[in-house]
Amino acid sequence: MIDNKENKQLRILTSAEAFGYGPCSKLTAIVRNLRKDNNNLRIDFLGEKSALSFALQNNYLFNVIREYDGTYPDPDDVDLILSVMNPYTILWGWFNRKKCVYVDSLYWFWKFEGDKFDKLESTIDQLTNSESIDEVWALVKDITGHNLHYLAHRLATLSCSQYFNTEDKPRADKFRKNIKSVIEVDPIIDISYKDNIKRDTVLISLGGLLSPLNREKEALNYVSLVFKLTEDFISEASGKYKIVVATSPEIARLIKTVPGNTVITSLSQEEMLRAINRSVLVLTPAGITTMYECLMYDTPFFVLPELHDGHYPNYLRLSKNKTKGVKELSSIFPNALINPLINNTPDKNPDEEIRKVQSLIKRINLTSDKTFRRMKANVDKLIDYISNPEKLRELAKLQKENAIGKRTKKNKDVVEVVNRLLKEDKAPAVKKKYLIGFISSALNLEDQSQESSFKLFGKNLASNNINVATGAAIGIPHIIGTSAKASGSRLIGFSPSTNALIHSRQLDNAPINDFDTIYFRGDGFTARSLEFINSVDAIIMTSGRMGTLSEFTIAFEEGVPILILKGFGGISDHIEEILSYTNKVGLIPPTIVNSIEELSEKLMTLLNKNYYK
Repeated sequence: MIDNKENKQLRILTSAEAFGYGPCSKLTAIVRNLRKDNNNLRIDFLGEKSALSFALQNNYLFNVIREYDGTYPDPDDVDLILSVMNPYTILWGWFNRKKCVYVDSLYWFWKFEGDKFDKLESTIDQLTNSESIDEVWALVKDITGHNLHYLAHRLATLSCSQYFNTEDKPRADKFRKNIKSVIEVDPIIDISYKDNIKRDTVLISLGGLLSPLNREKEALNYVSLVFKLTEDFISEASGKYKIVVATSPEIARLIKTVPGNTVITSLSQEEMLRAINRSVLVLTPAGITTMYECLMYDTPFFVLPELHDGHYPNYLRLSKNKTKGVKELSSIFPNALINPLINNTPDKNPDEEIRKVQSLIKRINLTSDKTFRRMKANVDKLIDYISNPEKLRELAKLQKENAIGKRTKKNKDVVEVVNRLLKEDKAPAVKKKYLIGFISSALNLEDQSQESSFKLFGKNLASNNINVATGAAIGIPHIIGTSAKASGSRLIGFSPSTNALIHSRQLDNAPINDFDTIYFRGDGFTARSLEFINSVDAIIMTSGRMGTLSEFTIAFEEGVPILILKGFGGISDHIEEILSYTNKVGLIPPTIVNSIEELSEKLMTLLNKNYYK
């Protein structure tokens, strides 16, 4: 762990998908600019594998860097979640009612199957009723990676799709229609290191290489193929330029055989951008981040073989003119891609497509067949460019004109989006349902008009996405709870009984079938009450006897928000007198109301106020 200075005024938890360096590269660019605009930010990073490796290389940007070990920080220590393509962090932040910003540079690429939308929306409905983060993980464990991004977009307070080479509006399909909070943002590139200096380097950027589907073995196969393809080119170029190969520290340590006159290294984001700025040419896989960095730094680039299923679509999207074929694109963006040579038909299953690419790399590497020779011939053409700097400058200009050109549309800046969200209480796209606990006497109401009012109150709870928890007994809480349940809420019971049979024998207990879920504590009333109160977002108390007073004192000491409805007799009508005797304010002073109408108003004010605490 790396711990820098402490600043808890505004606390941001960041993360990035561990799929190469691209996502974390964007994150560091955002964080660097956030720090320029704000002096009161604490920015922490939580991640693993290649994302963690990149964050550690840029550790000066973060207050704390922590490796993800299956746990998250205390939600009370976080104000906002900023995630670049890591959907799990968004799910955690959304569940804990934090402002969440999701940044996605492959928004246009994800393979969503039309028949899965209803299932995904059904999953979101279930997530809104989840009572623990473990339940969230259980609900999404079988959802594929592409569809997880859909959930992250839907659940984020704001989702940002990075512009990539199109002036068109996002496709008007059901996916984009469902994501109401999406904002298209400018390419996330830090150009502060752009400088007019002598270009004396050829950079071969391999990125992080490691990912959940690309392990050390596959990464080293790819490195071997790149070195075989570029061997003659490096030999020629090294006579005039410094040859730098950049990859992750983990892979750099494992590379045993290196072409002569070549430096193998790992670079921080600042070092990477400075290297691009001083390069006459960059050889890189078709990752969006590195390609855009080259374009913005006016550095021509050559596209290396695809490493996974996303690289070829990225390449095809380079030209704004969608009618350009691969052959015409190749004259502007020279490449050693595999797909155009073998006419590969992409697999509908993204994971299978990645495995197919890995298998092709291994075969081509071992056989040096016709495909390899054609790829190498494309690399060797670069020798002519290296001997002619003016030709390289013309190539850089041509690439920028085709990939970016004159843009007629001004998109949002992602830092501006994050800064705005820090200042406002914007509601999330999908609101997690609250769980409100009710404590009262196990007595039935005699006044039918009062019962109708409580039933209407329960119906209003359902319309505001609120679930109900009770002590699983009869009385006012059960009237409210069953009414809310009939209108779409869930009714959760916390019974002090050991099992359903014992519960059913108690005259004051409500029927088991009335509940969606009922927990049998079996350790008595006090243990039941503590678990019950610690499971809810707020407590509503009315009427009551000794048990209700006991539950009130637990909630009071635990700092759970309490609303007390007077006018129905019992201990609730004397709570102000009791509080005056104790001479104690409590962590959260109780709110006392005198009518059901006032209770509704104060409850919603309380929940909205505490949504982003």
